Amino acid sequence: MWTSSSWTSGAEQRTLTSLLADGVLPSALCVEFDQPQPLRRVVAAVRKLQAVGYTLNKIEAWNYTFTR
Repeated sequence: MWTSSSWTSGAEQRTLTSLLADGVLPSALCVEFDQPQPLRRVVAAVRKLQAVGYTLNKIEAWNYTFTR
């Protein structure tokens, strides 16, 4: 099992784009979407992750948990 932790406050969009582009797809992914941020950006990120096989398991405030 591969795990990683990264503190990228405010850089979640860049980090997700990089992970997807590099093919780094951990089995679990926790994302905190810093605010303020347009909801459409959050929805777009969720859809990108779902498109590569992630399931959104939990939303707690702006914290999203995904598994694949």
